[in-house]
Amino acid sequence: MPMWMFLKAMRVSGFEAFEQTGVRQYIAEHARGTWEIAAPSDHVYEVTGQQPEDFETIVRRHAEHPVLRRTFSNQLRAIGEFMRIGFTPAYDLDRFEREQHFPVPQHPRLAADSQTWRAEHVPVDGSAVASAGRAGPNSIATTEPEASAAWN
Repeated sequence: MPMWMFLKAMRVSGFEAFEQTGVRQYIAEHARGTWEIAAPSDHVYEVTGQQPEDFETIVRRHAEHPVLRRTFSNQLRAIGEFMRIGFTPAYDLDRFEREQHFPVPQHPRLAADSQTWRAEHVPVDGSAVASAGRAGPNSIATTEPEASAAWN
């Protein structure tokens, strides 16, 4: 899915411009494999004092949400939202960031490209650091190279 369409779908789903700016950067980081470096970590336990849920538990909880049940009204709502995507204007996120005075680093780079960040995210168990840039050809991040080009 192209980034421009993904951002329009987010707007239809109720995500504001501020949230979309963060997602746009998150996707660029994901494409570089940032979240694979020194993964898994113990950050969830450090912050919450509890072990993280396994993937299956998370999926089951979300799948049980009433809005995801196959009912006529839910299917009609989904079709309506899908059709609205084509008629919904996307936010101008670059303009939004300028108007909100987002900081603009002189030499921006993604975390995976930062030697400082990599040094702070060395695997605790001594295993090799995962290589960056493992997003596949079907990844949303690879469909629009300009989405991450500004940060390279």
